[in-house]
Amino acid sequence: MAAAGIIQPSDRPWVSPVVLLIAKANLQLNPVKCSLFHQQTSFLGHVVSERGVSTDPAKVEPVEIWPSLTSTAKVHSFLGLASYYRRFIVGFSNIAQPLHELTEKGQWITWSLASQPPTHGSHHRSHLSHS
Repeated sequence: MAAAGIIQPSDRPWVSPVVLLIAKANLQLNPVKCSLFHQQTSFLGHVVSERGVSTDPAKVEPVEIWPSLTSTAKVHSFLGLASYYRRFIVGFSNIAQPLHELTEKGQWITWSLASQPPTHGSHHRSHLSHS
């Protein structure tokens, strides 16, 4: 396989075991879909690198530009999106609590700058986009 240019010799200790496990499981890899030897990669809305897992800026942008929440359905939708990244925001449950209260039955949403929940502040958005 090396002579055909399909594989190349590697000094990385994990390559051989991974290739052997793939062969043992009778799996095939599509070279077009493989991403090997990168410093970081995007996976399921996260950026995985040697420093760990962080938020993907492309996926965080919708949270940053989300319009005002003028209905219960929009609050639910925003909470669902923001909750996906809750592990990257310290105190997320406290920040999102006012929004969760808006989703309780019988609550009316009166939107104004004075009543704007803290999750719409740039301070909390920056926590998410710089995690």
